[in-house]
Amino acid sequence: MILIHSNCDDVSTNDVIDWLNYFNQKFIRINDNSIFFIETIELDNLSKEKIILKISTPYSTDKTREVDLSVIKSYWYRRGGFYTPPETIKDRNITELIKEFNYYIHRESGAIKVFLYSYLNDIKHIGNYNHNGTNKLYNLFLAKKVGLKIPETLVAKKKKPIFNFFKTNKKVITKSISEGGVTFNNKVILSGLTAEVTRNDLYKRSFFHSLFQKKLDKAYELRIFYLNEKTYTTAIFSQLDKKTLIDFRNYNYLKPNRTPRFNLPKEIEEKIIRLMKTLKMKSGSIDMVVTKSKEFVFLEVNPIGQFHQVSLPGNFFIEKIIAKHLSI
Repeated sequence: MILIHSNCDDVSTNDVIDWLNYFNQKFIRINDNSIFFIETIELDNLSKEKIILKISTPYSTDKTREVDLSVIKSYWYRRGGFYTPPETIKDRNITELIKEFNYYIHRESGAIKVFLYSYLNDIKHIGNYNHNGTNKLYNLFLAKKVGLKIPETLVAKKKKPIFNFFKTNKKVITKSISEGGVTFNNKVILSGLTAEVTRNDLYKRSFFHSLFQKKLDKAYELRIFYLNEKTYTTAIFSQLDKKTLIDFRNYNYLKPNRTPRFNLPKEIEEKIIRLMKTLKMKSGSIDMVVTKSKEFVFLEVNPIGQFHQVSLPGNFFIEKIIAKHLSI
């Protein structure tokens, strides 16, 4: 039995499931809106462990399903997490003692979830819940350590070191240190995308710690999907369109960027494999830039990034490869 953990609207998961059906594989899909009820966890010295979960999905006609994790032979963590309804002691006159008990219950529930993720990562798997919060700065540090070139980077909140950074690097971009931006009332307030910043911007604003990088003289970008020590790569000619020049995620849906298949130099591929092994990631999407001087520059790695835009134009059939790996 294969366990898949994903979002209910993730297209790539649907594509992999199509291949699993083609291979006649049994699977259970758990979505981010599924609710877990932990029935029992049995561990002893004489028999195999038994871990029973009950799972229900809102707005679904399916009844609550019972899943024994001990029969799961492979696991694909795509997105989401285990959601269990909060259990609390209710009292109209909440005392400090009741608050402490509720905090204790929350910790107990959290410890069980840690066990479940650890247990699933101990079987054949792709993806890891614990890599959900990967750190861009640490990834840059490790990329440099394995020999990959990285963009000159500064994190600062005071203007003097930033002005000095401008003197050295002339053109500068900024992007979020963490993932994502800010959306309020369905309106994007802060996109989290890469943007060019000028000296005049610094005069106008005050800000918290921000990440600045040298703007690269880009020939084209690379999107690399990594899976089990193999890489699948397409080039992205984003610099040919003003809309996508700084960040290709400013998609031009009327005239999409050209994204042909690309063969990585062996030296670069070996360094990427070394980086992913250091990060203990079995899969992930890596962004790089190839400069006009033919330097390969690492930008970041996303452990749950999209691979459809590599698989389809590159004719790699990554969905089939993932399904084969999960198949027993």
